[in-house]
Amino acid sequence: MRAALLLTCLWPGLAPLWWRGERAGVAVAVAFSAWLNLALAAKFVWPELLSPLFASLVWGLLLLFWVAGICHSASRLSKMFGGDGSVENDRLFLRAQAEYLQGNWYEAETLLNNLLDRQPRDIEGRLLLATLLRHTRRIPEAREQLKALGRYDGAARWMVEIHREARLLSRIAEESLRSDEPASDTQPASQAA
Repeated sequence: MRAALLLTCLWPGLAPLWWRGERAGVAVAVAFSAWLNLALAAKFVWPELLSPLFASLVWGLLLLFWVAGICHSASRLSKMFGGDGSVENDRLFLRAQAEYLQGNWYEAETLLNNLLDRQPRDIEGRLLLATLLRHTRRIPEAREQLKALGRYDGAARWMVEIHREARLLSRIAEESLRSDEPASDTQPASQAA
């Protein structure tokens, strides 16, 4: 696993794209690819395209971009996979998930709140908390969690689940309103007396 992590650092933008699905990684990877293709084409296909001084500048800047990309990706990976408590965050999430699946709502909620105190932008943890709140019929709190999820960039890949939770919350709220409505008086007046 460690080798796979480090290999993704060798192409700028690949690590955040591969491990977190970040769209910015696509832009960086494509920019590096285009720059590399330009430099290779100018060197081997059309050497007369660029002056020797400009070609040296293109290669130098490409090398600088590559080294900066490696350093940036390596620092991001150390934050994602250890070094900032993410291993402990993953353990908290897995424990909360196990408690949730066993129906231990209080324990799961406590663990999820601890996780979100440590990492407020943890999308999976917040989505699980919203689901837990729905199961415990705390509709306003669940809606608040879904609303918070909508503000995070990484939530885009969870939109299907977020919309499903919102629909389920709406359904529960509608059922609650129907059960709170007074029964209509359908009996004739002669039978009521």
